[in-house]
Parts: sequence; C-alpha cells; structure tokens
Amino acid sequence: MKYTNINGYKTLNGFVNYKLSLLDKGEISFSYLFDLMFLESTNVMFEESLGFLIKKITYGEAKENAIKMANALKDIIGDTPYNSVIGLNLENSHQWIEAFWAILKCGCRPLLLNKRLDITSLNNTLNNTKAILVISDDEKRFNTKTIRLDDLDRIAPQYNGEFGSEIFVMSSGTSNNVKVCAYSAEEFKYIIKQSKHIILSNKLVKKHYQGELKLLAFLPFYHIFGLIALYTWFGFFSRTFVRLNNLTPATIQSTIKRHHVTHIFAVPLLWQKTYESAIREIKAMGDKTYQKYQKGMRIAAKTQGLPILGKLFRKLAFKEVREKLFGGSVYFMITGGSMIEKEVLSFFNYIGYHLANGYGMSEIGITSVELSNKYKYLTTGSIGHPLPYVEYQINDSGELLVKSKGLSKYIIEGDKVINRSDDYFITHDLAKRKGDRFYLYGREDDLVVSISGENLNPNIIEAELYVDGVNGMCLILNKENNVPTLLVSVNKYSSLESIEKIKDKIKKKMISNNLDKQIGKVEIVTTPLIQGDEFKLNRKRLTDDYMNHRLIIADNVQDDKAIDDAISLKIKELFSLVLGIKAEEINANLDFFSDYGGTSLDFLIVDNKIKEEFNVSILSNEELKHTVSDISSFIKQNL
Repeated sequence: MKYTNINGYKTLNGFVNYKLSLLDKGEISFSYLFDLMFLESTNVMFEESLGFLIKKITYGEAKENAIKMANALKDIIGDTPYNSVIGLNLENSHQWIEAFWAILKCGCRPLLLNKRLDITSLNNTLNNTKAILVISDDEKRFNTKTIRLDDLDRIAPQYNGEFGSEIFVMSSGTSNNVKVCAYSAEEFKYIIKQSKHIILSNKLVKKHYQGELKLLAFLPFYHIFGLIALYTWFGFFSRTFVRLNNLTPATIQSTIKRHHVTHIFAVPLLWQKTYESAIREIKAMGDKTYQKYQKGMRIAAKTQGLPILGKLFRKLAFKEVREKLFGGSVYFMITGGSMIEKEVLSFFNYIGYHLANGYGMSEIGITSVELSNKYKYLTTGSIGHPLPYVEYQINDSGELLVKSKGLSKYIIEGDKVINRSDDYFITHDLAKRKGDRFYLYGREDDLVVSISGENLNPNIIEAELYVDGVNGMCLILNKENNVPTLLVSVNKYSSLESIEKIKDKIKKKMISNNLDKQIGKVEIVTTPLIQGDEFKLNRKRLTDDYMNHRLIIADNVQDDKAIDDAISLKIKELFSLVLGIKAEEINANLDFFSDYGGTSLDFLIVDNKIKEEFNVSILSNEELKHTVSDISSFIKQNL
C-alpha cells in the first residue's frame, strides 16, 4: 500500500523511526514538542460530519490557528506572570488541540478541566491551582474569569515568549477526591518514546485502511487515556482524529462507518453497552439465530489456538455482525479506565475485532497495554507487560506498585503539593501476576468487609452474581449497620413478577458461591447506577445516595396493568414526537405507516428512542405490527 502521509518515507517504520529520532536531537520542551506535533503540515488532523459534508482540517491549519489563539490570549492576559494557570473546558475537537497549545505558547500552563465533574469540584480545582482564566464552551458558572473561543478569533500582536513548562491533568473524581497531576515535557518525551515499542509489538496498531489511520475521538482529551493513548501517541505521528457529534449509539456506529475509523479507544461502558445491544438484537431474531450465534462463539473459542483457520472462521461466520456494529475498517480497539467483563472481551475478539485491555492512571500516565494477538490474553483481561521506562511490583497487600519515567512530576491534592518520589507509586489497584502478564482485580479501597469479617472484592462479586434482566450491580457497605448490601438496578418498567425472578436467580447464585452468609441484603432499585457523564461505577457516590435515600427502591413497583399503561403511554409519546400528532389522539391499534403516514426514517427515530428507554430493539422483528399495542406487548416480553 502506498502512503501519502508519511513525510515522503517509503515505509511506515522508516517514518516512525525518523519522527522518534527527532525527540533526542533537540532540547526537550513544549516549544520543541509543538513543532514536532505539527511537522507534517499537509496531513489531515481532524475531520467531522456536517450534514452531508465532511469537514477536514490539516495539521498546518491547526498550527496557524493555535498561534493565532496564543497571540489573542496573551493580549487578553497581558503581563500575567509566567506559568500562570488557564483552565481548558472544551469537548474533543480541533479547537481543543489548538487551545491546548495556545495556552502553552503564551507562557501559561493548561489545566485540563474534567467536564464530567460537578461545578463545585471544578471551582475547587481552579482555586487550588490559582487559575487566572477559563476557556469554555458551555454555560457552567466558574468562579474564575471565563472567555469563549470566539474571544480568541481575532488578530493580536505576535507573541514569541517562552512556552509554559507544565500541563495539569485532573483525576476522574470517582473517589470523591480530585487530584491534579503535573506533567512536564520531560515526562512526555518518555511517554512518546514508548510508542515505538507498541508499534513494533503489534502490527495492527499501525494498520491503515485505504492508506489512512483514523482514530475515533471518543475518549476525552482531558482524560489521561485520551490525552496520551489517543492524542499524544497518534498525534505525534500526525494521524487523523474523527469527531463525534454526540455520544448516542447510532451516531457512534454511523460515524465509524462513514469515516472508515480504524482505531477505537474507549472505557468499558461503551464496550459493555454495545455488547448488550448486539446480544439483544441477535436474540430478537429468534431462538434459531441465537443458537447459531452461540455455536459460532464456541467454535471461535476452540479455534483460538489455530491462527489461520480461526481467523478465516471469524471473518466468514461473523461478517454480518461486524457490518451491523462498526463495519470492516476497524483494526485495533483498546479498553481502559476500569474493570471489563471477560464475556465482553471474548465477544469482540471472537467476532473478528481486536479488543485489548490497557492500564494507567492520572498520576502515572499509561503504563501497559496487552499487545499480544493471542486470545488467551485478550479474552481474560490481561493488561500485558509494563511499557519501556516502567516497572511493576505487587506488594504484600496485593496492590500494584509502579515506577516510571513518565510518572507525573508532582500532584496537587487540596492545598498540598506532593512531589514525585524515586520510590514506587502505590496505585491501590489490586493485581496478580500470571507468568509474564499482569491482571487487575479491583481497588483496595473498594473492598467491603463481609458479615464474617472477610474482605469482599466488589468486582469479582458483581461478576459472579450477575444475571440476565439487570442493568447493573454495585456492592456497597451500609454505614448504619455495617452490612454488605448489593444494589441491583433494573428497568423502571419491570413488573413485580420479573423482579421476584431476578431476586430468586441472585439468591441461588449467592448460595452456590457461598455468599449468602457474606452479603446481608440485596436491594433492587430502578435508579441507573451510572449517571450523567460517569463512565464507570462511582461506589462512594452510590453509597452516599443509598444512605441518603436518593435511590428509588423497587419495593412498591406498579402492578402489571400500571406497567402496561406506562409503556403504552411512552410509545404514544414517541409516535407523537415524530408524527406531529398529540399523544392523546393516537389510537393504540392503528398502524404507524398505513394509518398515520409515518416514514421509514421516522420509525428509525422511534426505534432509537425505544432502545434508549427500554434497552429493546423493535426493528429486528419483521413480524411485529407497527401499532402502539403490539409494540408495547413486544417490549414488555423482552424487558
């Protein structure tokens, strides 16, 4: 394959070696990295769908925009002291990259604000870092002066001073304790140099589709995984990022297919939801189709040790499934940020994609990725070996310790500054080593003490007790009586009968796993466990919500008739939304198409809304009548 975006080199390896060699030639600074990151000026840096059009911006154009922004920003802040802190509160876009470098270029330090955190946490962080300004694209009311991107779209005197010396990355805040981690250009030098090992260890990492390597900009750039694994590693080699207009499943899938995305890096929640949706659609096609799928998965598992035969089988047997999910352009996918179920890893790898597990933290950067193509590692959750310049150890408590040249320079926690030590960093993640691989088993601070005094690992417990029909589980400790309590989230339209069945299944699993004497209570709730912009369970927040009665307990669930009425009313509302007819005027027995004149596009919108509300797809059932009555009955049966 001939490449036009590797700076005239004949091979990708030649181009990679050339770019990495430049790191050691100049005095490392963010000024020097700025020039290297935008060196291939004609390559496409960002592209996005705007209706029927695809808008593209090159690295050269982005660099000019960043310089223009830096001049305008310096004009605004005037003689502010060198290395002042400026908050960056933008979603993934080419403007995020431009503003990030503009802050550095005008002699300041960017604070990458985590947009998924509440305004109180963000304002506390701005105070702790003494930020002078925030560049924002939303309506959050910061206690610091705020400007918009439009304010930087003007001509200002050219500024050629010294670049800022650090960037600040916020932790995810799921521990209710937000930390700010400082990185200098020296740490980023080693982080970038790790990319050579990754590229040499797995050919799929550098594989292009029709001469282009495109990354879905799903992980936020302000998160450590998005900043390093997504932007830094691939932006250094001037590859292309694809913007998402929103995070709905339909938009994600259509964007991947339309732009021929080759790499997807995401948190486990995306893979879990995609897997659940795929299984629902396969089941909705009938028992015969589902049994055929299960047989295919068994064969895929048995042929995992036969590279050629196994690859051919997966390519042919699951071609239709891949086409419905992400299409045929995707070569490499990574999950990271929290635990992921083994069945989810098995699903994606067995149907012909490549989904690997990675590990990192805001304090330590990205320290390992499973780079093998062997399914015995990919499907069991291995996080691989430590990357170059990284060392792992496991202490007597089973916690993973990390030493790295890419470790954050220092950490700001409240009013304390914790400088980097030459000792190992204690991650508080529980890990085990099997052979030359490392595996994670949860967090030390998430352990729950059982009734008998034993430590219970929530991640393991939740996986062992998971049953069909639940939306999620979370093991917490009731602080009033110190009783381990399993929160089980179900659909808000669940009937008493279905809830009793779920309770019975969980009880049987608890007995078979010897957990009935360890867990004091199972609490069924209709509140989603993961809320808002969260991408993983926030156990401390859920414990607080439970103790303060903010979760909706399913003790007094409506009877079957009330459930039927609620589902029917919701379907009428969805019909009304696309048909322009008042919900109360819609007859439950009249057809969406023949009686109300709805179109296929209208019905696709209805189906997407039903997926969001009920986790059920109606398009896969060709025999289903398109009336409120029949759709409601189908949803109730498949909840």
